[in-house]
Amino acid sequence: MALYVLLGLIALVEVGRDLASPGDYTGFVAFGAAAAAGQVPYDPAVEAAYLNARWATWPPSFAPIAVLLARLDAISHEPAVFLFQLANLLALTLVLWILTRWLYGRRLTLGSPHGPGSDPWRAARAGDGMPLAALPVLAALLVPLRVVLANFEHAQSNLLILGLAVAGMWLLHRGRRAGGGVALGLATAFKATPLLLLGYLAWKGRWRDLAAALAGCALTWLLLPALLLGPGRLAAWYGAWMRKSAGSAAQISPLNQSLLAALERLVPGVSGWPLFLAVAGALVVIGLWVLGGPGADRAAGPRADGRREVLEVALVLVAMSLLSPLAWKAHYVTLVPLAGALFAYTSAGERWRAEGVGGAGVAEGVEPAAGAGALYVVLGAAFLVLNLSSDGVVGRSAARALEAGSVVTWAALLLVGTGLVVLARRRPPPGRPAA
Repeated sequence: MALYVLLGLIALVEVGRDLASPGDYTGFVAFGAAAAAGQVPYDPAVEAAYLNARWATWPPSFAPIAVLLARLDAISHEPAVFLFQLANLLALTLVLWILTRWLYGRRLTLGSPHGPGSDPWRAARAGDGMPLAALPVLAALLVPLRVVLANFEHAQSNLLILGLAVAGMWLLHRGRRAGGGVALGLATAFKATPLLLLGYLAWKGRWRDLAAALAGCALTWLLLPALLLGPGRLAAWYGAWMRKSAGSAAQISPLNQSLLAALERLVPGVSGWPLFLAVAGALVVIGLWVLGGPGADRAAGPRADGRREVLEVALVLVAMSLLSPLAWKAHYVTLVPLAGALFAYTSAGERWRAEGVGGAGVAEGVEPAAGAGALYVVLGAAFLVLNLSSDGVVGRSAARALEAGSVVTWAALLLVGTGLVVLARRRPPPGRPAA
């Protein structure tokens, strides 16, 4: 109960700060106000009229969402901000709920169903849910806690995107293609980066899932914005957005935590693009080999061991931030599913799985992954690097200096590299399922 009270207080403090300074939320509302007024947000004159806003990040598919936010904000600002942050909180809760179902076959609960003070391990053996205070949930939440709180602090939409993307992949895993396609389409409506998940589906040879995702993107990228803007105006918007995106240079500022920015800082005064293309290319080639190619390791339905698929999806989600030319620390909320998937391969994660709900399809007696003990060290190191480098621990100036050293990027690369090693060591021969 003390943990829940602490988390609730943290959430209230963050919401209170956001009501006073709502951060990126104001940009969303301004984008919607410009769209509702018949303006093209990507026009430099329009951006200048809205305090030199830079809206190339948001595609025209974001217009219906932004207009809705603008209209809610026009009714009453503070309740609209509160509802927006509440939606982020619900999205985070949804991600944790899906992870407990997908990795462990369990229900996420606020506490042990046996009552206060009962042993959660006894609840696990009895086949109940997984408490929010259980280690598998805490690992997913606390390792990247700093970047999760940054999303609330700056009123960003990254948790909403993450929730929709994870929900979409989970629904596709469950064979519910209509819902999964719509969820993925909505995720890409905020930003184009989740389109990388469609590349993952294509590489794995999941053609029906890919078709559902493409249909969802057609809904959110074409149909819904066309109903708002009209086909001709929508085409003009996409033309302006693509020209704006092509002409936008990466901001190699101290706050940029992308892989490109990190490599640019290694050799000051020299373009980091050649090194970025080499490193990113190597990561992509290794990742594609680890994934196993079309049809490899395909899940056998909702009763299959979900760890490998979750880890694969989590790596793709983090790659969205690493490979993007511009990524703030709050973009790395994608580390939540990655930390959760890596913990599932530890000995403690294996115990939660082995004692799981038989009806949920979790295999019993699964052996821990080779090197599972080292995962505790990696997760602990990532926790320390990400959270002890925050303003509240080392002070604002030291935290900014650490960010200028790409501390978030290196922590993400540590977890990504570990995930690739875990998958590579458990990569099955052709024709055999993965554990």
